[in-house]
Amino acid sequence: MTYDLTRGIYVLELHETERYLKQMISKYQDPTILNVWNEFKLFTKMDVNCTEPAVLFECGVYSFTGKKLFHFDFVRQFYKVEENDEPIIEQLRCQFLFAPSEELKQYSITFWSYDLDHDLDTFFARVEELQVFQDVIQNYVPVQLEVYQNQV
Repeated sequence: MTYDLTRGIYVLELHETERYLKQMISKYQDPTILNVWNEFKLFTKMDVNCTEPAVLFECGVYSFTGKKLFHFDFVRQFYKVEENDEPIIEQLRCQFLFAPSEELKQYSITFWSYDLDHDLDTFFARVEELQVFQDVIQNYVPVQLEVYQNQV
């Protein structure tokens, strides 16, 4: 974490974000989806040293893991241009995986904060209003939670 003298605030570096979010979530012995969601929302308010941050809610049945699972993901994306003018895009993902029930198979959503001019309060409210969000947090138990960061 560095201190930005011009803005008078502390700023996370990209290499610190995954560890920081995991630390926020670690206060729960067995975190629920809502625990992680609430910590994720707090985390998105933190300044990160990047050019253009964005937030994504994504869900659907995918086979990225080698078998078809329902993915329920909260993502914070970081865009940064390095000194050599090479762009870097990294995503920090809270990924819940579920057995793909018939009900869950009907959902496939990709919703970016870009769609709302990065108004995060409205973005979070809209996600929470989605039927899939309500169905999953009330009726399903994930088989796995992964929190990880990677370049895309």
